[in-house]
Amino acid sequence: MAKQLHKRFSTEEVKMLLRKYLNEKVELVYILEILKIKRSRFFEILKEYRKDPDGFSIDGVDAIVPDKKRHSRG
Repeated sequence: MAKQLHKRFSTEEVKMLLRKYLNEKVELVYILEILKIKRSRFFEILKEYRKDPDGFSIDGVDAIVPDKKRHSRG
């Protein structure tokens, strides 16, 4: 299992990559390779970043679980 994002990168490093993506200076494929995450995970993180760019922290991002994983089948 890969280490959690906050153990591999600082918040500022992730914020820099998100800003570069939003400013169309870096392609998504490149960021996915660097962060070693999947596309869906990237967009979950981006969504959290867009809510509050200044207050964004990756410490809480690792706790985010996609909706489809929260629901149990029963």
